[in-house]
Amino acid sequence: MATLLRRAAWAVASPFVAAGRGYDGLARRYPKSTAIITTTAKTSVADAFAQLVVERNEKLDLNRHAVFVTFGFAFLGVWQYYLYNVLFRRWCAPITSVVGHWGSAPVKVFLDQAIQ
Repeated sequence: MATLLRRAAWAVASPFVAAGRGYDGLARRYPKSTAIITTTAKTSVADAFAQLVVERNEKLDLNRHAVFVTFGFAFLGVWQYYLYNVLFRRWCAPITSVVGHWGSAPVKVFLDQAIQ
């Protein structure tokens, strides 16, 4: 019975595991593009959900949607990728070299909260 349950669980989970591995491979090969596309898509879906489901609008306000998608692309995608993966690494490199990533993480969190 336990083997049957494991097989059934794997049959349900395996497409999600495969998708996660595929996404991970893309993110490793193309980190900037993956970050920008992901944040733009998430912002688009979130705004569409907010308009159509939460606010119960009959149709999507395309002007508002364009503003949110632009925000997702420019701020969440481009700027935050640059901030977290370029600037924070540069600013915290001396700390990281002494105490490692665990030691520099609180400094990065402080910078994140103080800057944004």
